[in-house]
Amino acid sequence: MDASSAASDHHRHARNTSALDEADDLPWFLALDHEDEVIYEAATDGPTPTVRGGTLLGLIEQLTRHNRLDVAFNEAFLTTYPTFVSASDLVDALLERFHLQAPAQLNAPDLDQWTEYKQKTVRVRVVNIMKTWLERFWLEPRDKATMDLLRHLQTQIQSSSAFMEIPISAQALGLVEQRLHGHEVPRRLVSPPTAAVPKPMTPKNMKKLKLLDIDPTEFARQLTILEARIFARIHQAECLNKTWQKKPPASSESPTGVNAMILQSNQLANWVGEIILGHDEMKKRVLAIKHFVAVAEKCRVLNNYATMMSIISGLGTSPVFRLHRTWSQVNPRVREALQEMRGVMSSEKNFARYRETLRRTSPPCVPFLGIYLTDLTFIDDGIPSLLQPEVINFSKRTKTAEILREMQTYQNMPYNLQPVAEIQEYVIRGIQAADDVSALYERSLQLEPRQTHEESMIRGGPYTATGSHMSSVVIATPSFDSPFLRAYAPILATYNLPRDSFYHFLDQLNKVISGSPPLQVLDATGGILQSVPILFPLHWLGSVVSGLANLGSQGVSKSRTDSFLRQANHDIFRPRGLTVELTKLDALAYLANIPILDSQGKVNRQSALFQRLLQHELGGRKPNSRITASSSSTSADEQPRDVDMRQQQILILQPWIAELELDVLPWTSKSKLTRFNAALKKRTSPNPPGSATGQQESESSDEAKGVRQCLWLVIRPAEV
Repeated sequence: MDASSAASDHHRHARNTSALDEADDLPWFLALDHEDEVIYEAATDGPTPTVRGGTLLGLIEQLTRHNRLDVAFNEAFLTTYPTFVSASDLVDALLERFHLQAPAQLNAPDLDQWTEYKQKTVRVRVVNIMKTWLERFWLEPRDKATMDLLRHLQTQIQSSSAFMEIPISAQALGLVEQRLHGHEVPRRLVSPPTAAVPKPMTPKNMKKLKLLDIDPTEFARQLTILEARIFARIHQAECLNKTWQKKPPASSESPTGVNAMILQSNQLANWVGEIILGHDEMKKRVLAIKHFVAVAEKCRVLNNYATMMSIISGLGTSPVFRLHRTWSQVNPRVREALQEMRGVMSSEKNFARYRETLRRTSPPCVPFLGIYLTDLTFIDDGIPSLLQPEVINFSKRTKTAEILREMQTYQNMPYNLQPVAEIQEYVIRGIQAADDVSALYERSLQLEPRQTHEESMIRGGPYTATGSHMSSVVIATPSFDSPFLRAYAPILATYNLPRDSFYHFLDQLNKVISGSPPLQVLDATGGILQSVPILFPLHWLGSVVSGLANLGSQGVSKSRTDSFLRQANHDIFRPRGLTVELTKLDALAYLANIPILDSQGKVNRQSALFQRLLQHELGGRKPNSRITASSSSTSADEQPRDVDMRQQQILILQPWIAELELDVLPWTSKSKLTRFNAALKKRTSPNPPGSATGQQESESSDEAKGVRQCLWLVIRPAEV
């Protein structure tokens, strides 16, 4: 509810509500009618009880209650109403509430008291809610159903003398007229600081702009203007019910709102990589890197974390990050500045450092949108919408409203900067024309060839693969007690972690994994392992969002493996500014931007990339192809093929995972528990063992699951 309406409402009925609040013996007819349909939080900070949930009638009564005005509740309700009620049903409920009828058994004095203290106040509150809804929280599409609803509301107000007796009804009618004519109610922006607009620092030659001609400060200003403009256009309706994840209707129009900002971020990251890789000379690549780091730093000064994150991502994409000779020529102070910004935006502890930075940031600001989308997804997926049948979980809506309110705070505070059309056009042309930087991997190899070749990997020799965001990734076989492939990432040398030390860590980890029963249930679907004594329960939260805070410990909580990794982080990795953790494919894909996830953040089994991985999981066969007895044998001759299969899978993911030099461990046989579980699955299969169809479906399903469940060891920069 806006301040003016709330103030008017408060002053008009201050005497009434004060009398009610102070009454110790409130008459029964002045009590709430649906109080028993509302659940309050057990503990509440402050004088006003916090609503946890309620029926729709109970919440409508809270929205328009006669004895107290709860602005926070009202704003949370109007911000999130599409998640639990349609606009049509909400209008009907408000109209019914407006025409509240007195209890039949009231005598004349009681009826006068009811009319004065309850009916009049409720009616004013209903009209005020309608006005506030239409003015600030209208989230309905402009279609025939919405127009019909607005006309219905218009008629109900105009034809009711009770409505027209309330002064603010005229304002509500005016807002209905605006909505009917398609006129957006302008957002109330907070005035920017009165300080003078900084004079743009433009280059002398504005006709033929080049990257290094643009001062980093001015570059950051213009990027901030563009980014803030897109962020301000995000509509709250896009952020409810994960609407941004839904496929938009077929249209040639450019994306808007959330999707426009996501596109802007991706295109800017691609452009950063494309510019760096576009220079044949190492010296020019170094200068471009230095310039972009300086621009990112200026974005940070401007509280533009969105653009800062995009530039960091562009510098961290595999074709750019793998240019070790180029990076070696970058000034250490520049690398330190970049590392500091990476630390601010680190996903460590659910982006704890960035969240704290944002908490201390005053507008104007362009926040990193990904955090909000992650939090909204977590709330939407992880918290039930109903507490009981027909009892709406309002605390869930309150959490959503808090996030949207924070976003709106930054949307409403504009920057006090002067646009420079030439620089903005230069940026827009560049980012719109930029190709996906992962497609420039071959260009990266031309600039700085590998020391070894992929062909040697296929023959069993060492090879290198590349990756993004400074993550070093080592794959494990899906067998419960199989070791991680023995590999070393050359980038670890820059962190003073030599090959022999890392191999010692990896060998010890493999010993722990092979003897850690809790890990064995990662790939189990029930049955046998439920009857096996396991000292510690395992709770792997499969969604990426749930695992963001601590990807490793969620999967192997309290196990020997987790204890070993915690100790390794303490003794080996964190002193070097790194962290090590275990992930599955969905979490790895999120971290490394591997295009293999669906809109829900889960592995898309139908994606082309997953099918390529699955083909290697099947030993080169196509999924669902017939498996012969000889091809499914586990003889010693077959064992190296499985190792090669793991190498091939890493090769498939090489544009996204970090550079590795692989040297595999000897094969280890499967444990008795693994073989017992496999035998149990075979016995409990719905198809006979000899059935070709059952065998094909079972093998394909099991192998696909094996790809998804396979563990990866991720080493990446720790929180600074």
